[in-house]
Amino acid sequence: MSSPVKEQEKDGVWRKKAVLVGIIVGALAAGIGVFYYMTSKETLASSSRLDEFSTNIDYKVEQYRYRSRAIITFGSSPNSPLVCNLSGIKIDKILEQRWLANGRAIYLNLSINPDSSTTPVPARLIFDFQRGELFLSSPVSLWRTNSSSSRWMNDAEFDGVLARFGR
Repeated sequence: MSSPVKEQEKDGVWRKKAVLVGIIVGALAAGIGVFYYMTSKETLASSSRLDEFSTNIDYKVEQYRYRSRAIITFGSSPNSPLVCNLSGIKIDKILEQRWLANGRAIYLNLSINPDSSTTPVPARLIFDFQRGELFLSSPVSLWRTNSSSSRWMNDAEFDGVLARFGR
């Protein structure tokens, strides 16, 4: 027969192991939850097509599910995609998306909601895949700096660029 002291020691060791395993499992579950929170996103819009030179061009608009952050990616080539991070911005809705100039450029008209605002504001952009140029009209700074606000494109200038691409 084993003594009551040895049984208590075995029970104590078992409890310590159970507590340790519980802490590890809990930490792992919390880590997975934080990872999911930080990386979970949904694709709001995407499209791919061949341009006039039979080059595959594409774009993707993604919104993080649990954070005010969006990402717009132009091109999927591993060497040179243009990734536009919209930190602190939630895309309320995509009002319009269409290809311009025989599939050479994409036009996106977005309704965005900055963290500091409760009312959605417009953000219109054109990305010319052939020239690698991004045209943007929005009252929110997005990727621009506030110090360069005197050089931001206004709506009339943006409409001129849109007309140039053959609205």
